[in-house]
Amino acid sequence: MHSKYFIEMLDKALGMVEAKGVEENMKILGQLHYNYGVKEEFFPVMGDALFHALEVTVPAGSWNEDVKAAWGNVYDGLSSAMISSMKKAGKKQARRNQSRCSQTTARELSGIEPQSFVHI
Repeated sequence: MHSKYFIEMLDKALGMVEAKGVEENMKILGQLHYNYGVKEEFFPVMGDALFHALEVTVPAGSWNEDVKAAWGNVYDGLSSAMISSMKKAGKKQARRNQSRCSQTTARELSGIEPQSFVHI
């Protein structure tokens, strides 16, 4: 079942490659994958799974080194764009977290009078 979904997802991804908005699509997919908790180190494993699935699914004689290299280029390009977007989403989230932390600390400290500090 998951393999069928995976192949359908690849078909959609290839459709996006041909579409004019491929960069924007990969940006959105990267942000979604970041939100799902996908890590950069998952991509090589997924690529290996993809190549294995293709190797055993593509009719005999049709899967060769040229086809494998072409799929590798597509996968590398798409995954690189998604990883870049995931990193940007992570940096934005870190800035938001830092800002929230700073705001909370400022609010907490704003009500403290200097004489309330304990001197040792």
